[in-house]
Amino acid sequence: MIYSKMPSLNIPSFIRKGWVIPSKKNFHFIPTIGGGEGVLLKTAIMKWTLIAMTFGMMILSCKKEKTDSFQCSTSMTGLSGSYKLTALQYKSDPSAVPADYLAFMDDCEKDDILILNSDGAYDYNDAGTVCAPNGTQHGSWAVNGSTLTSDGIFNGTIASYDCKTLVFYTENAIKAGDRLTYTMVKQ
Repeated sequence: MIYSKMPSLNIPSFIRKGWVIPSKKNFHFIPTIGGGEGVLLKTAIMKWTLIAMTFGMMILSCKKEKTDSFQCSTSMTGLSGSYKLTALQYKSDPSAVPADYLAFMDDCEKDDILILNSDGAYDYNDAGTVCAPNGTQHGSWAVNGSTLTSDGIFNGTIASYDCKTLVFYTENAIKAGDRLTYTMVKQ
């Protein structure tokens, strides 16, 4: 036994009772300021210190992530904002190659801004180059699931929305079986 080889040392009672059995390798004696001798179990202290530091760092480094999922949802609040039309594609039938209808629009229509307010009102502003006659409109809009409805210029089904780009389409816009797809970017 280790203790029989060290008869002059003062071994704490918790070690003598078998709670901690140190080996010669990790059992150190460090003199204390008061002139007596103290006992530290270097390996055990280092392990517990490391565990405590690791646990403390994990607790302190954890931050709850803020999620703005309600703002990016397809709800009145989530969709509200100012949008500019950046793409308009037309397909005469599901297998047709899409045609760029934005190229056929007048320049004064390409810079217009659609403002969707969360209270259900919208403003379509003939911004930038103004068309003759002025194309500014006001009205109401709503969204139910993925269906956009208004009493004016836009109605359709939302295909995608990523908080920046809104893509929606209208089927049977010009003829049965066709699809007109609008891509609008938040300003």
